[in-house]
Amino acid sequence: MRWVSPVGPLRLDLAHALDDDGGIRLHFSMGPEL
Repeated sequence: MRWVSPVGPLRLDLAHALDDDGGIRLHFSMGPEL
């Protein structure tokens, strides 16, 4: 999910590993992509 907030861009990503034992990860970022 991407959102341009009053304090700057916010990004929330949900990722699943390609192998079965990797689990799920949640990534949260603030600021512009470099």
